[in-house]
Amino acid sequence: MKKRILSPLLLITVLLYSFSLDAFAAGNSCDCANAPIIYVRGRTDILLDKDQAPDAEGNYTLPKTDDIDVMELAKQVVPMYCMDYLKDDFSEFTQFVCDWADEVFGDFALDQNGCLTNNSGIRRSLRWRENRLTDRHKPGGEVTTPQQASTELYKYDYHYDYRLDPLETADDLHDYVEAVKAVTGHQKVKFVTRCNGGVILLSLFAKYGWDDVESVVIYNSIARGTAATDSVFTGQITLDAQGADYFADQFEGDLLVYELIRDVISYAKATYQLDLLFDYYNLTLPRIGREVVPPGLLHSIATCPGFWAMVSADRYEEARELVFGEKEEEYAGLLEKIDRYHEQVGVRIDGILRQLGEDGVSVAFVAKYGFQLYPVTEGNDRQSDTIVTCEQQAPGTTAAPVGETFSEQYLNGQERLGNTPYISPDKSINAATSMFPETTWYIKDLTHDYFPSSVDELMYRFLRSNGSMTVFSYEKFPQFLLYSEEECAPKTGFLEPVTEQATPNSVRSRSLFTILRDMFRHLFQLIKQWIAPESNE
Repeated sequence: MKKRILSPLLLITVLLYSFSLDAFAAGNSCDCANAPIIYVRGRTDILLDKDQAPDAEGNYTLPKTDDIDVMELAKQVVPMYCMDYLKDDFSEFTQFVCDWADEVFGDFALDQNGCLTNNSGIRRSLRWRENRLTDRHKPGGEVTTPQQASTELYKYDYHYDYRLDPLETADDLHDYVEAVKAVTGHQKVKFVTRCNGGVILLSLFAKYGWDDVESVVIYNSIARGTAATDSVFTGQITLDAQGADYFADQFEGDLLVYELIRDVISYAKATYQLDLLFDYYNLTLPRIGREVVPPGLLHSIATCPGFWAMVSADRYEEARELVFGEKEEEYAGLLEKIDRYHEQVGVRIDGILRQLGEDGVSVAFVAKYGFQLYPVTEGNDRQSDTIVTCEQQAPGTTAAPVGETFSEQYLNGQERLGNTPYISPDKSINAATSMFPETTWYIKDLTHDYFPSSVDELMYRFLRSNGSMTVFSYEKFPQFLLYSEEECAPKTGFLEPVTEQATPNSVRSRSLFTILRDMFRHLFQLIKQWIAPESNE
């Protein structure tokens, strides 16, 4: 009889004790000035099987881009394209593109409702619900190096599947924020986002507000769209000879083969051969954009709501009409998701950002510039990180085209307005017109997919300043910074102020004679390496 009484009593005691522990944890508080920083990253590798680590058995990372043989693909594409051009019928070429997309993106793409059809996704070790969350928010000491800043900045690293509906991911991020607040004992948090992380954070704000947010750094964001997705999703693909020459020349590289390729492109441009070739292809590219691109997208990334969030709000309707056309009923589930994002987040982004500032949230932007867009996009001479324009990264920014500076007339007008302190020393960026001119930083010569820790120190200082840091606060971190690589620390690099002597871009200006001289010199050096590689070691 006693055993029957004690067992329930013991069970009740254990339950009450557990409840008291949960209540204590929920009521735990921390009064330090360092609210936890949550890092909403950009993209995370998508695995074919998210429950297992990649291995030699085929659990590869998606999409299967590593398997692409560019030369072999070109051998198939070019003759087929030319043949269909002569026949004035691109159906065979379209089928080839769809089959290729199925092979490369088949396991990566989602279904007609924008849902997963397999077990792909981010690996188990990155899914926060399956890993114990601990209190790691207090800095371990004085932060004096970029590496230390990185350690503090990324303690609460939020991973997600970037293919999925951003508004659904926002629900998961909301739960993650609540878990971080509970374990650290803070009522508020701070955010730093990178690339696609801006999409997820703004989705969170659109759905849940920002009452528990102190400050935000939006770094290299694609939330307002990218020039690349805008061009592809609207079928506006064009080849630009000057753009190709600039694009090839703006990248540095020690490999002779890259130097030779740049020389060949520059020679073809200088002798107008590149213009003639691109003019030929541009005759049919508008038709390719209308007939080939939409089905190719529907066999790959256009099934992912996350990619539709990368289309600028003002280009969304145009892209939606082109890609889906008369297939709206077939893709009704997917359209419901991307329409909802467009209406609740896409068209409201600038309004949300302004309201954040008005409500006392400290907001900073970090944008990259100094590079031209890929030369297949519209207006590819805009200042960018090769994929996203400077204006898209930092709303309101005014930028001169790549290779140019603001006119004297423009600069004089800005001086009369008192905006000179916000104009870059290289006379190519005007931050005075940006949404947050005093807390927007611009980093030159840093491409989209490169995130060195030297930038982390800047962002960490802003977040720990509790809203007091501006572009005028530290001599080390002025509004316009130039990124340089360090051979001894390639993942760190260093930042230094942009100077008046800095050129507006890294494009070389070479005469035809110089191009020919460089081309033959690089060619002979390559031949020498191939014939007698030992003598070059």
